[in-house]
Amino acid sequence: PEDDAALAAWLSDPDQPKALHEAKLAIHDLTGRGWTLSGITSDIALAAYLFLAFFIAMTRSVARMVGTADAIAEGDLEQDLDVRSRDEIGALAQAFERMVAYLREAADAAGRIASGDLSVEHAPRSERDVFGTAFTSMAGQLRALVGRLSGSAARLGIASQQMAGTSEEAGRAIEEIAT
Repeated sequence: PEDDAALAAWLSDPDQPKALHEAKLAIHDLTGRGWTLSGITSDIALAAYLFLAFFIAMTRSVARMVGTADAIAEGDLEQDLDVRSRDEIGALAQAFERMVAYLREAADAAGRIASGDLSVEHAPRSERDVFGTAFTSMAGQLRALVGRLSGSAARLGIASQQMAGTSEEAGRAIEEIAT
């Protein structure tokens, strides 16, 4: 009972590392099946059992990351990995989450530009940020293009007014000649 209470408290505490939890679970499982854990044979069996539990846990985490990578490759940025391990797999999952956050920011900026908001500033995150640099250049080029089009439209409006004035004068001149 005391062991069970201590185990329950340990399991419910999210700040406690759970690396040995699989080992304790394996020992309880084997003991519950009537195995006596003594001698080299039991030690080998326990090691194999622990390795299998570790291997399965690692495989599941890697499989989730592969699924996430596949979804991102198809353009689905609504991904959440929720891997909480503190090992290399956890570090890889955190890197994936940072990558998804970056891609979401870029997609948001692209959507705003597509909606006509050319005030979007998507600054590159580093000197090697090819995507961010291209985004910044694209937004700048679009702003320049819209500026040139606006200037051309203004000049066209002025030319149109001048032409209307000239046509009006020509009309009056023809009218005078005709009378």
